[in-house]
Amino acid sequence: MANNIARRPNGKWRARYRDVQGKEHLASIGCLLSDGHSVYALTNRHVTGDPGERVYGRFGAQRVCIGTSSPKQLTRERFGDVYPGWAGDNVYLHLDIGLIRVDDVSRWTAQIYDVGTMGEVADLGMDNLTLRLIGAPVRAYGCASGPMRGAIKALFYRYRALGGYDFVADFLIGARNKKTPFATHPGDSGTLWLLDTDDDAAKQPIAVQWGGQLFANDSNRPQVSCALATCLSTVLTRLDVDVIRDWNIAGPEYWGETGHYTIGALACTVSFPGFPGLQKLMSNNIDRVGFKPNDLKDNEKVLRNKAHYTFVPLADVADDVWRNTRPSDSNNHFADMDQKALSGPFKGKTLLDLAKDPKTIDPKVWTGFYDAVPGTNPGTLPFRVWQIYEEMVGFAAAGDALKFLCAAGCLAHYVGDACQPLHVSRLHHGNPPLHKCNVPYHVHDVYETAMLNEHAPAIVTGVAALLKNKPVKSTFSSGWGAAVRVIEALPLANPSRR
Repeated sequence: MANNIARRPNGKWRARYRDVQGKEHLASIGCLLSDGHSVYALTNRHVTGDPGERVYGRFGAQRVCIGTSSPKQLTRERFGDVYPGWAGDNVYLHLDIGLIRVDDVSRWTAQIYDVGTMGEVADLGMDNLTLRLIGAPVRAYGCASGPMRGAIKALFYRYRALGGYDFVADFLIGARNKKTPFATHPGDSGTLWLLDTDDDAAKQPIAVQWGGQLFANDSNRPQVSCALATCLSTVLTRLDVDVIRDWNIAGPEYWGETGHYTIGALACTVSFPGFPGLQKLMSNNIDRVGFKPNDLKDNEKVLRNKAHYTFVPLADVADDVWRNTRPSDSNNHFADMDQKALSGPFKGKTLLDLAKDPKTIDPKVWTGFYDAVPGTNPGTLPFRVWQIYEEMVGFAAAGDALKFLCAAGCLAHYVGDACQPLHVSRLHHGNPPLHKCNVPYHVHDVYETAMLNEHAPAIVTGVAALLKNKPVKSTFSSGWGAAVRVIEALPLANPSRR
């Protein structure tokens, strides 16, 4: 895995590869991406292969499996579909993007070797992709070539013509000048190119390399080498993913910190009639579950990328810790219930329809339903609540207050997820556009993070006032009862809460 994105003690990953017909296909890993549920390594489709194929990296002489080829891929598309309204009826844009769903996120760093933490993504689209980019200095670190420094030499370079069709690349990257040597070699595919500047914050990722081009010269001079690359903005919008710039920079891994901590912490302030010991346990540990009410109003204390705290309060461990170390936990955060089954006994129905009968809140029923909805991720949110509730009952029976508290704090996260309509719908990133275009859809981040961060003082004050002196009433028993109660709390499942 080049760019040394993956990390191992006392060494660096060098390359990732896949065996095809007895031949190793080598490539570089550009960076890490996330769709909010999983973390992916970015490289080229011609190396990742078909979805489900296992992909390997080499650490010294050791061959290590790093992940599985994802269905999120791009090959080539009609130019007019990516850039609607621009001329190019018989033109194909070559994209060649493949993602690898990472097995163990704890082995990876989001930083780019020889670069460090990258800046914000260069947001390019039809409104600002202009000739002013020609000559812009760029840099990269490839598996085969090591550090590379070049400049954008052309936009929409036609690298091939066949059967009346032209095939183009977003960027042609070559030497900056005669004094700065430039070369790219097989194995550099997948490399991430960044704008090169002395300002660290402006080292913006701009393109993903997928190939190279040699230009013939006269007999007295060597051939000229150039790289062919795809615009990164196009990749992100087509695949509905975001770049992970650093684990400690707010992004998909840190959605809704303010909301989760508010729910968890203020739940510790309510009264539990008949259980004074429980009330004392939770109120005394409010800063283990979340933050004290006054601190919740201050983003400088709550947001991890600002406060840089090492102990993550329990109400957001599921996001801030487990999403980075246990990718398999991602499906526990949601349950897409508004999709219709395409076949089987539930054909034409959604989980929202089925949930009207509490007997359908059953893992076997949901597994059968999701089998009839190809291409979806099977969400397990109510069953995660069921599982942790049963653990809490066991800890209470054993008199283990520490484990009870730990489970209760973690449970608060998933209950918070259940309150969010974006965790219940296939439209978790917003309504898809009527036609594909280079416009990012970040409604999830805006709704669950930006909006709450902006109005944290008012939200915390309002919720605290609502809960003041309000006792908790027992409305269910058993883990199954907790799962049913979670379904009833879902905004899309309960019309009174919409």
